[in-house]
Amino acid sequence: MPDIAHDPMTGSDAEFLAEAYGYGSAKELAATEPPHAQIADFGSGLSNFGNIFGTLRPDARVSCVDIQYPPQRLTEARVLAQLKTEAPANVHYRWGNVLDERSLQGIRDLDAAFSYNLVTHLLRVRHAGRALARTALTNMLSTLKPEGTLYVGPTNSRMESSQRWSAITLTSTASNEDIENALDTLKSPPRVDLLYTAAAISGVTAYPRHRFAPHPTRRGALIKFPVILSNDAGQTQQEVLSWRGIALSARFAGGLIAAGWYEATDALSDLAATTKSRLR
Repeated sequence: MPDIAHDPMTGSDAEFLAEAYGYGSAKELAATEPPHAQIADFGSGLSNFGNIFGTLRPDARVSCVDIQYPPQRLTEARVLAQLKTEAPANVHYRWGNVLDERSLQGIRDLDAAFSYNLVTHLLRVRHAGRALARTALTNMLSTLKPEGTLYVGPTNSRMESSQRWSAITLTSTASNEDIENALDTLKSPPRVDLLYTAAAISGVTAYPRHRFAPHPTRRGALIKFPVILSNDAGQTQQEVLSWRGIALSARFAGGLIAAGWYEATDALSDLAATTKSRLR
């Protein structure tokens, strides 16, 4: 399995995330927080969520936190630099590791915390994924005020329903059972994990079309698929049957083949270890 700590960064749009978190718009979400709210976006990546929230609520303090800051890929570094340039004064981008509570010590007493694609990302780690995801949730919950709320998604276990892209909420008083139930809801089916691994290997991500408003860099095609492709966290989007889209499709297909190979070799390794232990 490749090192998912260096997977391509994602950049979900603020309006899409607001809907996933259960609100009609980013403006509606921002209005629900109290005066002088303290919020954080954990695993913020290349999303404009923090900038939009900070613009809508100039009285709030917004921390955008990610383990991949600063990005190593040139295209991602350029996008982050643009986000920082456009950020209002009350929005701050900083490095942080949700698996290490010490790195989050400057982020406390939050009214709300948001995290999208981070916990589901950790759940993909073979064998240790659930333990890592549990630690991440526990550490994020520790940053909340007693009445604070953590929004976390997507609910990948609901893949076949309209709630596929939704989020769940946890409070600072969440019990161990609450956390375990949350992990069950966030866990992806195996076939989806395979697609995530393919994206990590190829650097190409297939996004559902509805995650993006019409974008000037999207190239047209006679047939519009339910997904669009991107190799820079969704900043530029290509139709599957455009010229660049076909090239990205080929790269993604190569990643899918490699992902299948990783899964097969991991399964064989597990089988060999189990057989060896039984023969002792």
